[in-house]
Amino acid sequence: AGPATEETSSTRSKVDRLIATLKALKENTKDLKEQLQGLQQGFTICGERQCSGEERCCGTGLCCPKANSTCCGGICCGKDASCCSPGFCAMPGDTCVHGLPWNTVAAKNERYMEHMHGHGD
Repeated sequence: AGPATEETSSTRSKVDRLIATLKALKENTKDLKEQLQGLQQGFTICGERQCSGEERCCGTGLCCPKANSTCCGGICCGKDASCCSPGFCAMPGDTCVHGLPWNTVAAKNERYMEHMHGHGD
């Protein structure tokens, strides 16, 4: 194998990489075109996802139904839910205690402990 053969092999390798790069570029361009068409039809970008016109972006990449949900700290909760600390939802009209919905087991335990400490001494 002489210098000409090595040079031809190197050139072939570069051409192969160029072809692979162009194929990837073509696929990425096609994907981008599809995303742009979706945006023209009422979609919105939400992280790496697209939410339809019937949805809202909640957090990064989570689409929640507009009509019957509330976005609380990046998660979808029921309609008119109360947002407690991030990641916790309370029922509509319910309250939050120390960042937790009033009716959760943790909140009930905390209320019990407060009651016991208040009356135990």
